[in-house]
Amino acid sequence: MKFSPLALIIVISLFASSQSFAKDWLYSVRPGDTLWSLCLKYTSVKDCWVRIGPYNNVDYPKTMAPGIQIKFPLGWLKTPPRPVELVFFSGAVEISELANTRTNTSASKHPGKMGEKLGIGSRIDVFDNSSATIKFADGTIMVLEQNSRLDFDILSTFDGKGIVDTRVNLRRGAGKVSVPKRSPRSKFRISTPSAVAAVRGTVFRMEVAGKDADVSLTGVLEGIVQIYPVDTNIVEASEQRQNSDKLSSVTLTEGFGLRTEKGKALKQPEPLLSPPEFINTSDAQIWPVKLQWQALSGAIQYQLLVLQDIDNSSDKATDTSSAETIDKTIDSINTQETQNNFDTLAPGCFRFRVSALAANQLQGVPQEQRICAAKAIAPPVLNNKTLRKQNQHISLEWQSTERASAYVVEVSRKSDFSNLAHRIETTDTQITLPQMTGKTVHIRVRALDQYQTEHSPSEHLTWKESKKGTWKIITSFILVALFGLL
Repeated sequence: MKFSPLALIIVISLFASSQSFAKDWLYSVRPGDTLWSLCLKYTSVKDCWVRIGPYNNVDYPKTMAPGIQIKFPLGWLKTPPRPVELVFFSGAVEISELANTRTNTSASKHPGKMGEKLGIGSRIDVFDNSSATIKFADGTIMVLEQNSRLDFDILSTFDGKGIVDTRVNLRRGAGKVSVPKRSPRSKFRISTPSAVAAVRGTVFRMEVAGKDADVSLTGVLEGIVQIYPVDTNIVEASEQRQNSDKLSSVTLTEGFGLRTEKGKALKQPEPLLSPPEFINTSDAQIWPVKLQWQALSGAIQYQLLVLQDIDNSSDKATDTSSAETIDKTIDSINTQETQNNFDTLAPGCFRFRVSALAANQLQGVPQEQRICAAKAIAPPVLNNKTLRKQNQHISLEWQSTERASAYVVEVSRKSDFSNLAHRIETTDTQITLPQMTGKTVHIRVRALDQYQTEHSPSEHLTWKESKKGTWKIITSFILVALFGLL
């Protein structure tokens, strides 16, 4: 097939135009801004103020209405927008470069890589039974749940001191966001098909639901989130809201959530369900981990997340303004039960987080517990089948047990060990106990793992002092007393 020169020019022009959307930095005008002041502050191009008007198809007004978006080529900026980092993912994650953000089409795709940098115009897809954790330049952490899609519209920061402006588009799925406190001029916004969340310093979860992705669910765990209808100009709204109540928005505070539907008026916030309480759950267990929690009134389902344990300082933010820890989700389970056994989870330490889902689909406040589990250790094997007596003491030896970090020697008057007379920890494989005259005692040994969990006991041995032996000891005490009187 042959193309005319004119057709080729049109095709090339359209392609170049579509590429420009991912190569521009979008700035939302604030009161007092002019094209001259913006060029002077943010760009290094000398004739920027001459070229920026035609680039945006605008004249050179003395003032500009707040909320108007001015695009700057990324190559003009003094400090380019800093990318987002994919710090962790589990399962299948795909990265795309959007060819046209307006038509929502992608130009290239590839599997995500740990540590990969994502810039303006990038998209991340998280597939079934997967999760991804991304970190923004200002320390904001976002954990994307399975079956999620997120587009990066605006990413910018200037020398770590100036404006920080971030806008992402959650097209489907859900994500938990931890945004550090920042300057009043800084903005972090998440857009969905039915709502926009504007925040500064907060921890919240946002989800896109509904058959046609026309429902947004937002729950605030810390701080405050402002919710606007999807077609609201947020910058203009924030300026006018000081003197007018005409613009529709809802303020969500800690412990409250909001369900928004596309094309419908915003409703009043609703309280989130309380965190479920764990039942008889030890923080050190024998593998596999068993987790149980109390049923909550109003809960129709529970979400259970398994997260990697926090590694010393590698998962802790070094900047005090950023989120405290980075969540790394390795498994997500939705269940109507109030317990779960993790048979496929490898031994080790993990964080378990459970939250309840209400009938309005809002997810409640989560409860978290750290649990360490080790594989069962075999009972210690005793070297002697009977207890030995040495110099009025009882001696016991046993074989070293694989994966045991220490041992516990239990001494009881009862054969069922329901009431311990002594409990002695030792790293040795032998012990000498004081003789208990005139009494029957039972002794056994347990192994301890690296988490100090007690494992199955050895067979138990019984010691019973004979009457003859008892009289010998009594006679010895009498003789010692008599010599003391002489």
